[in-house]
Amino acid sequence: MQRDRYLCRRCLEHGRVTSATDSHHIRKMATHPDLHLDADNRVSLCRECHEVLEKDAD
Repeated sequence: MQRDRYLCRRCLEHGRVTSATDSHHIRKMATHPDLHLDADNRVSLCRECHEVLEKDAD
């Protein structure tokens, strides 16, 4: 989150400035456990964006 300045990257892409509350794994831990701690496999998101991405992944 520090890398992303504690801002939601998805919101920033849409011109909104929102505090990040969650760290989202881009590639799921279930299928890529080796990337669990890889910072390049994470993105900082607000709770709302994280819920949307998790719902879309189902």
